[in-house]
Amino acid sequence: MGLPKCLRCQHEISVDDTVAFEGDAIAHLDCRRPRDLNSEERALLFKYCFDHAVAECEKCAKSYRQHELAADLMGNRTLLCPTCRADLTDAVRAHLYGCAMLPEEVRLRAREARDAARKLVKRSQEIAARADVLMREAEAAVAHQSALLPEVRAALAALHETMRRVASREEGARPVGMPERLREQACEAIRSGQLPARPPDRNLTQHGRSGAACPVCGEMVTRGQVEVEIQFRRQGLGWDRYHLHPRCFAAWEFERNKL
Repeated sequence: MGLPKCLRCQHEISVDDTVAFEGDAIAHLDCRRPRDLNSEERALLFKYCFDHAVAECEKCAKSYRQHELAADLMGNRTLLCPTCRADLTDAVRAHLYGCAMLPEEVRLRAREARDAARKLVKRSQEIAARADVLMREAEAAVAHQSALLPEVRAALAALHETMRRVASREEGARPVGMPERLREQACEAIRSGQLPARPPDRNLTQHGRSGAACPVCGEMVTRGQVEVEIQFRRQGLGWDRYHLHPRCFAAWEFERNKL
């Protein structure tokens, strides 16, 4: 069966890749890391799974929390075992969708959103495999794929709405280990315009390399620390990038989802 190609990098998209949308076309969310977690998955991971292990390396027989996972900046890989450098993305994702700390309604909506995206990729595969059939059949297949796009977008919208509703309900209960002062700083960063209040278009976890000050706590993100880089597409060309400590990112996500 043929595979659809990414609109940006022209590499094939598999059903396990993380996708984004460019109009009616699909593309990798991050062409450098085609199977990386999307922004919704990372937000849920930091909010609900910050204080416990999220992946086990079978080779090393060790479990790790998210801030303990390594990154390979030269190889454009994240969520690696810090000992053997095995890719633990699948293990982290499996943990997220099965973690009892996530409210059931959030976990359900997250699964629905991912299933809808996988369904769209599978339909695109069918279209690629039928490229040599009669034009009329191919056009009908493309029309069916386009009909699936609203389903995917509706699933994502339902996930966002559920995350906001649950965050509002949990307003009085901050994530385990998150200082009240950090929440106040995150809220102030949003109010003052230092950080956007909308979900990032991209985010990634890596070892600190920016040397920039975290917009939440104001402290430097050093090379010896893990940082979360959140990216926002500008109205014109380019991206706005912010570099946060993991706990500051969690606080920002917590406060942003209350708005």
